[in-house]
Amino acid sequence: MNKAHALLFALMMMTVSFAGCTSSESGSSGESGDMDSAVEDFYIESTLYNFTSNGNEPMIFVTMNNGSDLNWEFVVLHLSVNQENFTSCTNPLDESGSQCHATDDGDGYWSQGETITIREGNENLCDGSHNCNVQIKISESYINVSPIPNMIFESLNRSGVESVMANETGWINLNDHRGDIIILDFMAHDCSNCHAVQEHIEQNMDTWAEKANTSGNNLTIFGYGSWYAETIDYLNETSGAYHVPAYPTGLGSTNAATLEDGSTTDPVRLFTTGGTGQIPVVLAIDQEGYIIAREATGTPADKWAKFDGVLNEALEGDVEDTISSRIAWEEPTLTPVYESPILSI
Repeated sequence: MNKAHALLFALMMMTVSFAGCTSSESGSSGESGDMDSAVEDFYIESTLYNFTSNGNEPMIFVTMNNGSDLNWEFVVLHLSVNQENFTSCTNPLDESGSQCHATDDGDGYWSQGETITIREGNENLCDGSHNCNVQIKISESYINVSPIPNMIFESLNRSGVESVMANETGWINLNDHRGDIIILDFMAHDCSNCHAVQEHIEQNMDTWAEKANTSGNNLTIFGYGSWYAETIDYLNETSGAYHVPAYPTGLGSTNAATLEDGSTTDPVRLFTTGGTGQIPVVLAIDQEGYIIAREATGTPADKWAKFDGVLNEALEGDVEDTISSRIAWEEPTLTPVYESPILSI
C-alpha cells in the first residue's frame, strides 16, 4: 500500500505579548497588532479581552491578508504560552480541546481576508494577573490518499462478541477483516462525547448489517480504546454514563499501527485531525482499506447525514461506488520553517 508521507509544511510562526488586555511588539509604537515585517501574509492582534481565571476566553485574532484558501482538514495549530512547550490546538472542525481552540466562519476553509479567533480551551491560560506571552505556530500538510495501515490491539474478549472477531489470544488484527466494510470508533470509557457516537452506532448497526448482507457485503464494527491510561477491565465495566459497547471493542496502544516500512506508531495520532489525539473520531473504511467517511463529534450539525450517506452507499453498492469519497489519513511530523523571536512588553 502507499503510505501518506508527503507532508508540505509552510506558513509561519508568530508571537504577540499581552499585558492584561493590551498587545504590542518590541520596538514598535505600541499599537495593537503590529507584526514582524518578515511575516507579510497574516495579521495578528489581541482580542483586548479582560482575562479572568476562567477558560474558553478569546486570546488573539489572526487574519489571512493574502494567500490561497487553507482547508482546515490540513491546517495544524500549536500554541506556546510564556515560553512553555508548544501544545496542539483543536481547529474549527473539532470539538474544543483543553488547551486552545480556533474558530472561523464555519465553511471549513481559512480564506483570504478571513479572521479567525484563537481562544483558550477548557483550561485557563491567561488570567490577566501578569504578562501573557503567546506564540503560535501554523503549518499546512498535504497528504496522499492511501489505505490505512494495519492495527493490532487487545480485545475485551467477550464470548460471542470479540471472541468471534479476534485471534486465539484475544487480539484484533485489522488485516484479518480486509474485504469488509469497517466502522472504526476511536473511543474511551470516560469520553462523554464518545458516548454519543456509540449511541448512534448501536441504534443503526442492525439496519446497517442487514443492508450489507442484502447487497453481498459484510460490515464489521470495532471500538478502539484510545485513552491508554484506561484498562481492559475498565473498558469492560459499565458505570456512570458509559456502557460497554454492543460491538467488538479493545484497548489500543502507542504502537498498535504498523506502517508500510514495518515501524509502529499510535493510531490516535494518525487519524485525529493534525495528530492532536482529540477524540471522538469515527471512520468508515471501504473493502480496500480506504477511509470513505469521518466524523469527529458525537453531535454533528448535519445529524450524521454525510457520514451515514456515504456509509449506506458503500453498504448497498460496490467498492467503486465510493471511490470519490476516499479521504486521507495523517501521519503528522511537523517541521516549522519559520520561528520568530519572542516579543515582550
